[in-house]
Amino acid sequence: PAVSYTMSFTRGVTGDLSNLISTMLGSEGAIGKKEELIGKQQAELVADQKDLDMASTAYQQRLSRQFIAMEKIISSLNQTKDQLTGLIDRLPLTAQK
Repeated sequence: PAVSYTMSFTRGVTGDLSNLISTMLGSEGAIGKKEELIGKQQAELVADQKDLDMASTAYQQRLSRQFIAMEKIISSLNQTKDQLTGLIDRLPLTAQK
C-alpha cells in the first residue's frame, strides 16, 4: 500500500520579514521609488533656485538703474534750483542792496 504524506512549508516571521525587507529595498520597492522621487524633486529645486537667483539679480540690477536715474534727476533739479536762486537774487525788485 502506498503511503501519502502532506508537507506544509511556512516561512515564519523571519522569512516574511526578510521578504518584506527585500521588497522594500529593491529598485522597484517603496524605498527605491522614494529615492527616485526625492532625486527628481531635488533637481527641480536646483532649477527653481537658479531661476530665483536670475530673477533676483535682474531685479537688483533694475533697482540700481532706477536709483541712478533718480539720482541724476535730483542732481539736475538741484542745479535748476541753484540757477533760479541766482536769477531771483539779480532781479530788479528782489535784489538785495
